[in-house]
Amino acid sequence: MFCNVAPRPRNAEATRAAILTAAQERFSRESYDDVGMRDIARDVGVDAALVSRYFGSKEDLFASV
Repeated sequence: MFCNVAPRPRNAEATRAAILTAAQERFSRESYDDVGMRDIARDVGVDAALVSRYFGSKEDLFASV
């Protein structure tokens, strides 16, 4: 069975910005240790591997926000 949902258009700049926004929101509400890359990825609707691809590590992501 096929899903009739159209895929989202790819836009690396918008995805990176969405990840940064989600990370900023998470880090402002929760402690560094309580925030996971998967949490941020889930907030944006992307795979955690994509967050790692853009930012490397949680430490690097935190430094970016």
